[in-house]
Amino acid sequence: MSYLFDGTTDFFTASSLPVSGPPFSWHVWVRMTSVSGNNDGVLGLHNDSVNDYYSLDVKGGTVNDPLHFKVLDTGIAVGTATIDNVTTGSFQSMGCSEASGNNSRFVYLDGTQSTEETTLVTPDTMESFTIGDSKGASELAGYIAEVAVWDTVLTAANFTDLSNNANPQAIAAGNLVYYVTLKDNTTATVGSITLSATGSPTQDALHPTIDPLGIISVPLGPVW
Repeated sequence: MSYLFDGTTDFFTASSLPVSGPPFSWHVWVRMTSVSGNNDGVLGLHNDSVNDYYSLDVKGGTVNDPLHFKVLDTGIAVGTATIDNVTTGSFQSMGCSEASGNNSRFVYLDGTQSTEETTLVTPDTMESFTIGDSKGASELAGYIAEVAVWDTVLTAANFTDLSNNANPQAIAAGNLVYYVTLKDNTTATVGSITLSATGSPTQDALHPTIDPLGIISVPLGPVW
């Protein structure tokens, strides 16, 4: 199961913040139904009163349909990491990281790391966290599953493992502060955060295959 978002009004808002600012890393599995929209918000950490955001979103309708991770200060994107080739029709591994100094950020698509973006940006204290809407972009048109947040910067190798279906609970487990599969409901596996819906995100049978143990299986030889 996953949740399908209509690209118009559907998103979830967390009851509390998984992180209030950097350092952090996010990972999520997304299956887009369309990449023709200008900005489709995947995840967002934001302060609406001053228009400051950390935003993971799909910049559809532009050349190569890139995935962006950007920091906005008073509504202006002043530091954007980008990587190309978001597609439709299958789940893709999407992730990002922001270092504690607010001057080192990466975005990841299917385990591939972007060029480091190093603009120094210091947004105000964050107030809310959303799924299917980044506040720096429009609502997402597609399916979302397996949302995970860490309070540290994951390595490129960690994101490669996640793109190869590793369970988030096996990646920097001591720093995993929020994990919701969205497989059966919105109950968190890690963290006490609850989600409230705007619009009507709907459950769907589609879901990426995730290792329940966080261990890559190795075939055994014959037993004599």
